[in-house]
Amino acid sequence: MSFNVIEYLYYSSNNFSQSIFYRDHPIEITYGEFLSKVVYFSDYFSEVIEKVVAIDIERKDINMYSVFSAMWKNKNTIVPLISDWDDEYKERIINAVKADIRLNQDLSVYHIKHKVDRNDSVIIPAKTAYILFTSGSTGLPKGVPITHLALKHYIDNIYEELEIEKGIERLTNTFSPAFDLFYHDLFLSWKSASSITPVETKKIGQLLNKVENNKLTYWFSVPTLAQMLISLKPKSHQLSSLKVSLFCGELLRKHVVTSWAQISNCQKIFNLYGPTETTIACMISDVGIEGPPSLGRALGDMSYKTEHLSGNLYKLLLSGPQIFNGYIGTSKNSFVKIDGKVYYDTGDLVTILDGEVYFEGRIDRQTKIMGHRVDLQGLEEQLRVKNNNPLVFVVLYYDKNIDCNTGITIFYQPKNEGEIFDCGFIKNVKVKGIFCIESVPTLISGKVNYKKLELWAKNQI
Repeated sequence: MSFNVIEYLYYSSNNFSQSIFYRDHPIEITYGEFLSKVVYFSDYFSEVIEKVVAIDIERKDINMYSVFSAMWKNKNTIVPLISDWDDEYKERIINAVKADIRLNQDLSVYHIKHKVDRNDSVIIPAKTAYILFTSGSTGLPKGVPITHLALKHYIDNIYEELEIEKGIERLTNTFSPAFDLFYHDLFLSWKSASSITPVETKKIGQLLNKVENNKLTYWFSVPTLAQMLISLKPKSHQLSSLKVSLFCGELLRKHVVTSWAQISNCQKIFNLYGPTETTIACMISDVGIEGPPSLGRALGDMSYKTEHLSGNLYKLLLSGPQIFNGYIGTSKNSFVKIDGKVYYDTGDLVTILDGEVYFEGRIDRQTKIMGHRVDLQGLEEQLRVKNNNPLVFVVLYYDKNIDCNTGITIFYQPKNEGEIFDCGFIKNVKVKGIFCIESVPTLISGKVNYKKLELWAKNQI
């Protein structure tokens, strides 16, 4: 079976040509107008066919969406390069994927980078929609190629789950093109003939105006962004247009759901789960405000298994048509075979209660300090509850003099001036520092940037 995500765009452009695709008040561009731009760029790059194309991204605007679409129309694989990344890092990514073309967003420069035989590669440009690089602890992060068919399985199933009415909904696009959730917004808008509104999360103060001015109806973000908006104490009318909210990328906590439901007009809130390697998301739950959100059910033909670790703690394994074919830039193998079926080892910890699966964090956030096992995420949760503050973060304290971790450092963004922070209940690990911060450092994905917090802890900011 062959498929290209551009088919979603053709459908909406042919059947809803006057519906708005790009909406950024006061700018509105219809599906018919957008397809014309895509065709223009496709013709402009008529010689760029079935290539791996690295694209420098400076901003999310109509040209960026058009160029991406043109690349897919021409059966290319895209590799987004973000302006915040340093040149050396970009070059390492370009070399890892053996890009054929590097394209600036202003279209002024593009040139051949590599000529390679891809017959034995996990990258087949006509079949691979994009390659993203996941965060790595050292060296070059791992490249994750995602196919058009994997995206089709996800988009078709999430569309059915959300029951979107064609041609009327207005979707946010809060994510960077280097983060896989960006492609949920884009392809779901095409599938449902909905509009999309680019949102820059670094401009948190303007975000509420974006929602209000464009009368957005579908919200999608990481929970951290929702927490930041909640802390701004928005007026009731600023988020009143929202009907449905989706969260993914981090642990979604009950208090975030409750607070978000109070400040928005959402009738439905969904919790999505899925590593980049499993194509955007592969599990979904309808979230109620009476309890912590579970991971819910697997989408479509996806399935999961749990591997028992200890007590009620398990490791989550995933299988199905959305699983990627292997990493680029590393020989790491994260696949396991059980009863003849291939599973992806997520490295995520879960618990099971009354048949429901609950996300508990990453295995790599379980660590030892001076011989004692410490759950950093569990400590965070206790501190947040104790201080009634969701913006509390815990990282290891590394003592370079003895070359080991000797305690923890705590960071928090206060809710009120003069707030007193309580960590006195922590007995089994030394608290090496407590720092009040003005804002939470985030990654390009919107997730909390723990590496920056670790650097601050190391330098004692």
